[in-house]
Amino acid sequence: MAEERKTILVVEDEPDVVTYLSTLLEDAGYQTVAAGDGEEALEKVKAFFSKQSEPGKLSGRDRFFLALPGM
Repeated sequence: MAEERKTILVVEDEPDVVTYLSTLLEDAGYQTVAAGDGEEALEKVKAFFSKQSEPGKLSGRDRFFLALPGM
């Protein structure tokens, strides 16, 4: 079974910087998702968490909060 790659959200308004960072991270084995500003990043995070919900399992939102220190 293939190991699931971790995903990193790259938020930057300079396209060249996004390309550079994404390439570095992908070469290191990560998947990347790019957003050009904070508003777009929040929309992508919301979409990610809405897709992570499965009946009988913790939602993406719940897993996120469980991973935060002190939660």
